[in-house]
Amino acid sequence: MTALVFFFGKIISVGGYSEKYIPNRFYKRNKLTRKISVESQTHYSSIVKFKNGVTATLMFSFDVEPNPLKTDIMTIYGSLGVIDMPSPMEYSGVANVYDNSLKKWVSVNNKKKVGCLEGDIRGVAVIDMVNELKSCRLNYDNAIIANHVIKVMEAIEKSGKSNKIINIK
Repeated sequence: MTALVFFFGKIISVGGYSEKYIPNRFYKRNKLTRKISVESQTHYSSIVKFKNGVTATLMFSFDVEPNPLKTDIMTIYGSLGVIDMPSPMEYSGVANVYDNSLKKWVSVNNKKKVGCLEGDIRGVAVIDMVNELKSCRLNYDNAIIANHVIKVMEAIEKSGKSNKIINIK
C-alpha cells in the first residue's frame, strides 16, 4: 500500500469486500499445536481511487497460499505498458517492464547500493533516521505517508464490513 502511495499519491476513496473464509487456524509453537478461532476478516478485495484519478485493484489475503512461480507482488498496468514489481518488502529485486512501443519485456535490476551496503538494505532507513536526528532535520513525509496508509487500511476494513464506498480525508 505504501509503495502505491509513493507511486500515485494520496488515496481519496476505497470500496471493497471482506470475508473470513477459514473459521479456525492452528498455532504451532515448539511441539505444541493449538487450535484458535479466527475473529477478524482474513480476505480483502478492494478498489482504491487516487487524487490524481488513477484507480487500483487490491487483494490482501491470509487465505491464499503463495504461488512460488509468481515472484512479483505488484503489477501496474498503464496505457504505455506494464510493470511487474518485486516485493517492496525486500528493497531489491528485478522489475519486469513491458513497453508497448517496443512490444517486448525488459528486466530492470533494482539492486541498491548505499555506501558499502548492497542488496537488501532495509536497515538504511534507521541510518537515515539517526543522521536526521543528529543534524536536527526530521523528515515528516514518512510519518504523514504512514498515517495516510493506516487511514486507508481502516477505510478498506470499514468498507468491507459496510459494503459502502468510504471517502478518506
